[in-house]
Amino acid sequence: MALPFKKRVLIVEDDQEIRNSFSLIVNSSQKFMVINAYSNCEDAIDNINRDKPEIILMDVELPGMNGIQGTKIIIKESAL
Repeated sequence: MALPFKKRVLIVEDDQEIRNSFSLIVNSSQKFMVINAYSNCEDAIDNINRDKPEIILMDVELPGMNGIQGTKIIIKESAL
């Protein structure tokens, strides 16, 4: 029996240690894989159509654009 495709997860978290920990946890699952991880919304938005995530793990309190603003832009402007 073939394994189903893993869900593509994007992480946006400014704390590197937390970002790395989330990546390890997600990648340890048989159902999910981290396709990219960013420290800010701006970089995530710039690459959203290339990364094509199915799930986004977004920090709310980020430097620059916060996670709520970034999520609104991603929903409005991306091809997700």
